[in-house]
Amino acid sequence: MQPALSPAIHRQSRDQLYQKYDELTTQGRYLPLTSSSFAWGLLLLFCFFLIPPTSRLHNRFTRYTVFATVLLWHTYLVTCFQARSVAVVYGAGISSAWGTLWAATLLVFRDAKTEFKRLERRDVVGDGDGSESNGDEGPSTTQHSLRRKADTTDLRKRAQLAQQRDDSKPRPEHHDVKYIWQSYPPPSSSFWHRLCWNADLLTNFRGSGWNWRISGLPSLPAHVQQSLSQTSSQPTIKDTPISHLGIRRYDTVPPLLKHNIALLIRHYLTIDLILTLMHHDAYFSTGHHSTPAPSYATTILAPFPPVLLKIYRLLLSMLMVSTCLKFACALGPPTFSYLLSATHSPLRHAPSPLHRLAFMRISSSPWLYPDAFGPYANVFVLGLRGWWGAWWHQLFRFAFQTAGEVAVDGVGVKRESTAGKVVQAFVVFFVSGCVHASGSVILSARREEARPLRGAMMFFVVQHVGVMLEMGVRVVWRRVVGDGKVRSGPDGRGVGERVVTTRVLGAVRFVWVHVWFYFTAGLLVDDFARSGIWTFEPIGVSVFRGLGLGVQGDGWWCWGGGGPMAWWYDGGKRPWLSGFAF
Repeated sequence: MQPALSPAIHRQSRDQLYQKYDELTTQGRYLPLTSSSFAWGLLLLFCFFLIPPTSRLHNRFTRYTVFATVLLWHTYLVTCFQARSVAVVYGAGISSAWGTLWAATLLVFRDAKTEFKRLERRDVVGDGDGSESNGDEGPSTTQHSLRRKADTTDLRKRAQLAQQRDDSKPRPEHHDVKYIWQSYPPPSSSFWHRLCWNADLLTNFRGSGWNWRISGLPSLPAHVQQSLSQTSSQPTIKDTPISHLGIRRYDTVPPLLKHNIALLIRHYLTIDLILTLMHHDAYFSTGHHSTPAPSYATTILAPFPPVLLKIYRLLLSMLMVSTCLKFACALGPPTFSYLLSATHSPLRHAPSPLHRLAFMRISSSPWLYPDAFGPYANVFVLGLRGWWGAWWHQLFRFAFQTAGEVAVDGVGVKRESTAGKVVQAFVVFFVSGCVHASGSVILSARREEARPLRGAMMFFVVQHVGVMLEMGVRVVWRRVVGDGKVRSGPDGRGVGERVVTTRVLGAVRFVWVHVWFYFTAGLLVDDFARSGIWTFEPIGVSVFRGLGLGVQGDGWWCWGGGGPMAWWYDGGKRPWLSGFAF
């Protein structure tokens, strides 16, 4: 791969986007996207959830009013703000749409304060008498309770000293603890308890530690289920560390750290390599497949067939999107499970202050952080449905599914019926299209080529058509062949002739899925390229470009231009919008 002789097209495209941003903000047509303007919607939602459900301020009118305010603010954000970084402004559009949908799920579709319960851990103290500490006790009113509280404190101190003396043999997580389903903390609870409960609610999209956890996740560990069966009516199910979709659970911190750190390193290098290849191809700056193939492709096969060139570009785009998402998803588990853990933290002899709160310790449990993506083998088993529902991340599944259920109930059909499933699937893909198209909407002010409706929106709506086609073929297949794969003879006994083997069916599904995306993925990834998404630099140091594999001007350091953020202040006209401009 030889360096280009002229400045990279991607760098010219990036400079044009920066110039357009400076023009729009200087003329006052748009405001710079700052940290404060981005946070106001979430802050309003968070403050409302600090109000207990027993308060008179919590009712349907206030819930709907808060949702309407969040909707208006996020609409204002998408239509009136811009960021210098294309990736940041695109992410702001998606985050605004997702934040509005999440607010609708918690406030309109459901009443999270009264319906949702969080899994929390309680330390059992005392000499086996079953007494416990819930980390949220009210003030004592008798001398006996004061003495008991002092004894409890003394026991805790002695337990901590014993743990410090025996660091080589840390106690298991389930030693002398029990688990409960904690509804919204009562008014007598501490402020910090409500704060942690709400923070987990607003940021835990898969519900791995909640009573509304999505399907497809591994089961809770056996000791957690056993404890819950004693404190609630929840039945005990089979302990499955790997779910039926292949998503893995980690019961201890070391394997969780090893897995996610390996993912971070591998995905970092993959992102670096893909960006290096993208810089050589003008398509990733223009979105036009008519642009010539990169020089390294023509050295392999000249002339490079247009079909192979399109497959290569679509594949590279898909790998970039999935790798960036996997990298982002791998950041959270090591952070929370390691830094909040008292036994595995670098602050082992001085546990994290957050870990001292009983209702925060559950956040350090490694089994709350299963893999975000399933194995790609699901495509061979389930086809297009497996691509979206089993391999791809399920971070938004609960909100999408809830919107679909509300729509089905609204049209008056049963959720389990064929019509109900068709309606739910359409709503899920339609809402997903709205969320992803919002990123293109906010970029359309700087790139006239961006197509929110004919691009991202159309892509997700078309996916519903593909799933329905696949479902129809499956129904016809079962009627013609049946559920079994062995053809019966005249006497009713199997003659041993397999109609179609599992491997052949898997290969057919695999080919079908990728042929489908060959004709439909361009709706989305071409819009990414036209909007300038691939001009962003998610990594600061590039190994491959530092070794001379990039284009002219590429090197080890990728974050030039004065840093990613700068303080913005408009002279006091709108102080609530002042903050770090991205």
